[in-house]
Amino acid sequence: AGAGQAGAGQQEPPNDEQLDPNRTQVSAYLVHVPLPINTRVASEVSQSLQQLRDKTQAANQGDARPIVVLQFETDRGGNGAGSSFTACLELAQLLTSPDMNRLRTVAYVPGNRVPVGDAPPAVAGSENSAKLIGHAVLVAIAAEELAIDESAKLGSANVDEPQVNLLAIDVYRNLAERRLSLPVEVVTAMIDPRQSLYRVTLADSERLVDQATLEQLERAGSVVQSETLTTAGSVGEFTAATLARLSVNVQPVQSRQQLANRLRINLAELDSLTLSQRQWKAVEYRLSDYLDQRSADWAIRALDQSLRSDGVNLLIIQFDLFDADIDAALRLTSFLASLDSDQVRTVAFVEQPLAGPAAVCALICDHLLMTTQATIGGEYSYVPDEENLQRVLAELKVLAAKKQRSYSLLKYQLEPTTPLIRWRNTRTGEIQWMVAEEQQLLADSAVWQPLETLAAAAPITAEMAERDGLARSIIRDSQELQSYYSLAEPARVLTPTRADRVVQWLARSLASPGIAFWLLFGGMFLISTEMSTPGLGVPGFLGALCFVLFFWSQYLGGNAGWLEILLFVLGVVFVGLELFVLPGFGVFGIGGLLMIVISIVLASQTFIIPQNAKEFRQLPISLGMVCGALLGFLTALYFLRRYLPHTPFFKKLMLQPPALAAEGFAVESESTLFPVGIRGKTVTRLMPSGKARIGGRVVDVMTDGRIVESQQTVEVIEAIGNRIVVVP
Repeated sequence: AGAGQAGAGQQEPPNDEQLDPNRTQVSAYLVHVPLPINTRVASEVSQSLQQLRDKTQAANQGDARPIVVLQFETDRGGNGAGSSFTACLELAQLLTSPDMNRLRTVAYVPGNRVPVGDAPPAVAGSENSAKLIGHAVLVAIAAEELAIDESAKLGSANVDEPQVNLLAIDVYRNLAERRLSLPVEVVTAMIDPRQSLYRVTLADSERLVDQATLEQLERAGSVVQSETLTTAGSVGEFTAATLARLSVNVQPVQSRQQLANRLRINLAELDSLTLSQRQWKAVEYRLSDYLDQRSADWAIRALDQSLRSDGVNLLIIQFDLFDADIDAALRLTSFLASLDSDQVRTVAFVEQPLAGPAAVCALICDHLLMTTQATIGGEYSYVPDEENLQRVLAELKVLAAKKQRSYSLLKYQLEPTTPLIRWRNTRTGEIQWMVAEEQQLLADSAVWQPLETLAAAAPITAEMAERDGLARSIIRDSQELQSYYSLAEPARVLTPTRADRVVQWLARSLASPGIAFWLLFGGMFLISTEMSTPGLGVPGFLGALCFVLFFWSQYLGGNAGWLEILLFVLGVVFVGLELFVLPGFGVFGIGGLLMIVISIVLASQTFIIPQNAKEFRQLPISLGMVCGALLGFLTALYFLRRYLPHTPFFKKLMLQPPALAAEGFAVESESTLFPVGIRGKTVTRLMPSGKARIGGRVVDVMTDGRIVESQQTVEVIEAIGNRIVVVP
């Protein structure tokens, strides 16, 4: 078997007519296999397979048979350990039954290719690589073909067996002999730890042999080269590359898109089982004009609410944009990428040329539908500076790996001057658009042949996108979009209500630098006025309202979050403690003021420390907000001292100095010396300075930092010139 399989994959390169994945009309279905496999899982998968078998004509043969991809959920943290041998055996028997010959079954073991932090994507043998082990292996080898991610492994079928299980070994061997998807020797090595397995090269062939046979061949001098696959005492775990060398029925793949290309089907066909088994409930949202932080936030909130409360499983986003803020587009892209495509399908409908950050949002969706006049990519109005661009590209690399999208295509939307090349894999016929740097990083870069290079800043047309599988289909209008998904009822359109539009307009107006400046000025002015009046009144209410409107508008704009709001509230509390509870002005006062200043600065911008030209341009505006608050405080001090005591309304609210003349005392303005130890009574509150009556005169005094209430007995501890220090 090994000799006949060694040269698989050395076929002639397919021509362009053979490369089109959309030409085949064979039906394709995707069946998820949760891990571990128990009785319930086996029953659900069996039911799906039987439904597909029953609706397929028995006359279908060979390549005309519908394709069923059994996707094991190794990409979701499962590995098959703990699977029930009985449940797996029943499912394997169904897959190898004569009636199932109506279907072409493919077992697909995806990998965990999402980088963690700065770690590279998973590769076979690394700690975070995916693997299919346990008796779930029995189900995989029962399929006609295997597609295994290049970073994944298959084997260790005996992981749940405390000792050698002879019955299980016989079952695996018998199944391998019937199906022949893998050599019997390899399957046995996955379950039986008693023997070693070697791959030997002879003069005219290759063989898989055990230890005894290897020694016999070596004594005969027939062995040209040998490779150890497993050793006695352990079972085999094989990578996709190793299994592909041992069997023509194994395909190493990097993504579900590549699997669809290898099977010569459109990736949309792999969704068809899910499509047929559920009733679509769709919502539609149109992104129009300019995508900013507020419109992105509203879209995310509206879409998320529909998913949670309305049972929506199809999101249709129509792109009618001329530009987009890069950070707003990144937030929307991250939200769309976070959705489980097996639970919620995201569809991007592009009716006109789309480029820049908005095009990134469209390409991250599960399905891309375009009209004939639509294009993807090309020049766009605002190109971010280099530092900001690299920050966004780093996040896009993670999202591309998570959604199994081409990072080069996403990068090209933001860097349209980078040459984008159309490559063909000369072994498999797969087509991919990549920049040269990404192609060189591929493990099989030598087999990729460049076909054409997209001119700088040139868009990808709808015809090109459909030809290469980037777009699912070219449709005429939104009416055809409804029929494309066979919607029982039209998609519910999500549009901002009149109240939403008023709120967005109000928030946008209040967040503008001019109005935000006066909100802070008025808030600080009114709060300072309130602190000079007894109790709580109109100035305090209006001042608090100004600050609430400022932070609310910045919150809806995506600048302020809970951190900024909490910093401001705590800062005000600390300053209040310092003024009214604690003597002097120390840590709480200084710290509170710093927290207020920092909260205002952070609420006026989306960054902490400026890193690029755009952020440096925003920094003076943020500092201007602080100046507005400071100016309001200084104006309040001047206004209170000079004008308020003479106004009919406010003079009733202000603290008036004691009616000293009415008590028969004259305020001394000249320096008066008092002997240390003389006592008197306070006339006003000392905070820490004020008036006291000492020796029959009312004079200016101060304490050593303590606060002393009015009409309290005090004692002079220091008297030098006009400086008179007293203590209770």
